[in-house]
Amino acid sequence: MDGKKRNIIIADSNETRAQELQTLLTGAYNVIMVSDGEQLLKKVADYFKRLSAIILDADIPKISAEKVMDALRNKKITKYVPVLVMADRTSELTKMYYDKGAAAFLRPPYNTRSAKAKVDNVVNTYAERKWLEKKVIQQNRELTYQADMLRKLNDNILDMIGTIIEFRGIEDNNHIRRVKEYTLILGEAVATFFKEYQLDSEQVNYIASASSMHDIGKLLIPDSIVLKAGKLTADEFDIIKSHTTKGCEMLEAVSRYQEEVYYRYSYEICRYHHERYDGSGYPEGLTGDEIPISAQIVSVTEAFDALMCDTVYRKAVGFDRACEMIVEGECGTFSPKLIQCFKVSQDKLKKIAVEYQG
Repeated sequence: MDGKKRNIIIADSNETRAQELQTLLTGAYNVIMVSDGEQLLKKVADYFKRLSAIILDADIPKISAEKVMDALRNKKITKYVPVLVMADRTSELTKMYYDKGAAAFLRPPYNTRSAKAKVDNVVNTYAERKWLEKKVIQQNRELTYQADMLRKLNDNILDMIGTIIEFRGIEDNNHIRRVKEYTLILGEAVATFFKEYQLDSEQVNYIASASSMHDIGKLLIPDSIVLKAGKLTADEFDIIKSHTTKGCEMLEAVSRYQEEVYYRYSYEICRYHHERYDGSGYPEGLTGDEIPISAQIVSVTEAFDALMCDTVYRKAVGFDRACEMIVEGECGTFSPKLIQCFKVSQDKLKKIAVEYQG
């Protein structure tokens, strides 16, 4: 057979009619003839990946046309290969075959130009649909690849900025990394236990990456204040608190270079990670779930890690004492839901604390 021609199966027990159809279609197709339902299903299995259409006699013997259609539909063959049913159309018959996945009907006489045109139209329509589906799949793969590359670029940018903050001496060497890992752990617990926040693993990863931005605004605070060893004056503390809004100004300046979801989470975390559930935080004094969940998660993980680090303000406390202070609200009030997630995550948090010591 000519490999360049498209394969088409004619399943018809009427030999004369089948030969007429074969003559009509042979110029454009490799025609495969079968005379009953059993032969048809076998040939479909043999030719499925190289099959352009099936022409099915509604009165085919051995396995009925209805059962043949059920078998083809169950194997999802009708999704990719059009089936044209040879029968006089009635409303009841039409609905039944269309429900079973038929693409079209061929009505007598079957040896005319209009019958050939009907077959060609159906075959070409399915071929175009297959081509479009392949293009969509290919484009989706390309978009996914581009999104992955952009995500990696954003991750690298966030890590680089976090490293700059650490090198400046504002934070201990592994503070940014630990907060990121703690955020991933706590975020996964929130996603598992509190579905109302509508977080999934992808969003949790975004939030964890964006957590690197929580203190970016401190780059705009003078060293004389941010690295001051003694107690801050009220005015100095007000300047320190401005790192939340100053950081957002920095993010806005580079927003066009960031993926939208990264920018949103980075902005939320930067601005609101010092808010507290009871409204005692800053810069806006938000309460409860007015605080974005991304910022709520990072407020816990950042405060938790700060307790275990020596800073210009205080000496570090141990892991157990830090956990106790978070749970008891000694660092400000956190959401009861987050405290519950924090409690069940302590073993995982401890592993990170040990792995990434200062």
